[in-house]
Amino acid sequence: MAEGKGFGNPDDALFVRGVDYVSAWRDADEAAQRLNDAVAGLGVDSRVVRAVPHAGAHGEPVVWMPPEGVRLIADLLDTARKLREAG
Repeated sequence: MAEGKGFGNPDDALFVRGVDYVSAWRDADEAAQRLNDAVAGLGVDSRVVRAVPHAGAHGEPVVWMPPEGVRLIADLLDTARKLREAG
């Protein structure tokens, strides 16, 4: 398995003929941009929360994010849930 940045699974390093990676990446890019724009609108530093588009080994759209950013979004969602429950 490849170590470090870039690959989390050996299949991530392979490209299969006939798989539409470009469409998958475009879909992931649109989703990543929406998330990045939403958190930027809240004033969150883009170095903390940064969604990155990717196309998986089998042509599926994937959005990568560092664990620190995922935790922050989870905290924001927990706060929103608590506010909704409170009133």
